[in-house]
Amino acid sequence: REGHPLKTQRIHLHGPMGTGAKISATTLKELLDVLVEGSRRALRLRVEGRSTVTNLPAWLAEGADFQVTGFEAGSSVVQLETRTLYEAVPAQFSQGNFFTTLDTGKSALELFEESLDDVLSENTDSDLYDDGLINTIESFGKVLRTGVDTIELNNVSRTIEVSALSKVSTLRRNTPPQQHTRVAGKLEGIRHSTRAFTLLQPGGEMIKGLAPNIDPEHLASLFGQDVIVSGDAVFRPSGAVLRVEARRVEAATGDIGLWAKPPRPVLAALDTRALRQRQGPRSGLGAVFGKWPGDESDEDINKALMEIS
Repeated sequence: REGHPLKTQRIHLHGPMGTGAKISATTLKELLDVLVEGSRRALRLRVEGRSTVTNLPAWLAEGADFQVTGFEAGSSVVQLETRTLYEAVPAQFSQGNFFTTLDTGKSALELFEESLDDVLSENTDSDLYDDGLINTIESFGKVLRTGVDTIELNNVSRTIEVSALSKVSTLRRNTPPQQHTRVAGKLEGIRHSTRAFTLLQPGGEMIKGLAPNIDPEHLASLFGQDVIVSGDAVFRPSGAVLRVEARRVEAATGDIGLWAKPPRPVLAALDTRALRQRQGPRSGLGAVFGKWPGDESDEDINKALMEIS
């Protein structure tokens, strides 16, 4: 995979502030913050199975890095230059590595753009984003509040426009909260370095899992066996399971049929807007405040309270 040319990326910023080959320092900072964080999270999701972890390994920082090479006139264009994953961190993403499903000829920024595209197109069953990436994409709002109407990301293969984030917020609200679960299947596809695994269920469903706090030797000893996994199910906006974050993985004994189906959300996502009801003189507190219903004396009230207590 050696010899890949550097990839160029152009970000067009349309709006009142987009007047030439210059850009506000505040706008540039907010833009780069989103692109850097988004690239890191998209790469981490593809490699480790989740986008949000507290530590930042060197390979992730290097793999998601890029350079700002200049500015152009015409709605304020920011020019970027990125490297493929193979070129950025060859020791991590060389041929023969276990990242067989990851195209190392792409840059981390391209991976982020793929995730962004799925979010903006409301692909509710996508594997390319989770709640951490949704939160990062919502941070484009900070750029839009600096006098930018539209952010246009251009590379060789696609053009993505970010102008409103209502769809992103809707996806976040519609994503069910994670919940405790038990799920069973045959343990397959263990990755030692990330402690990721897959469960093959009797019905043919494949469930992705993570076991960061479980001894990899314990996982290896269960390879190819029926197991029961206890942990937290993380869901897609569609309600389908995205992954299971395991706390325990144990060999199954007896019939596993009770847990041999993909977990489903018990609670729907809470839309806090539905809780905000307008109050007027005939609704909410206004309907009862100052309106004691009757001429009862204090003695009558105390007697009634004693009867119902």
